Amino acid sequence: MHLRTEIRTSLTRLLGLACAVLCALLAALASPPEAAALEPCGNKAGYAYAGYQSAKRGHGVRATLVALANPQVRNGHVAAWVGVGGAGLGPNGSNQWLQVGLSAFNGTGSNLYYEVTTGGAAPRYHEIAESVSPGQRHRVAVLEMAKRPNWWRVWLNGKPVSRPIHMAGSSGRFQPIATAETWDGGQR
Repeated sequence: MHLRTEIRTSLTRLLGLACAVLCALLAALASPPEAAALEPCGNKAGYAYAGYQSAKRGHGVRATLVALANPQVRNGHVAAWVGVGGAGLGPNGSNQWLQVGLSAFNGTGSNLYYEVTTGGAAPRYHEIAESVSPGQRHRVAVLEMAKRPNWWRVWLNGKPVSRPIHMAGSSGRFQPIATAETWDGGQR
């Protein structure tokens, strides 16, 4: 009887170890191959972020965002967003990007927003919906318009929520990004 219990315990441990190895292998296989070559995200002067930038260029990006709880922001902001473009990626090295996501500031709940900057202009923040309840799912996307190279739109739950936005020289040049960020507003 004692030997049977010992064998059963050994088999259970072996099965558990096999499951753990299989899960680790599946997780590694599910990660995009280009993820291994990415530089780690960091913390610069009160700004911290983590996310993923595709190694491939694309014509848009989409995600489903859910606020799990109401954020507690003392200073600055927190955000989770998807987008294209970036600092120095516009004409003549200007800043050019378009992003959509959830944000929160001191004293606010989560808000749906999009932000755009083109041609070196200052970023423009557009609120789509305020006071988004925790647990609500929102499908967001930034997509280049079909048959209109260099023109983009922001989408929420399958419907456009922005006017067409011209981003000169952008067609097929941007690597889609998904990220979460926090900024301390200059106060640690």
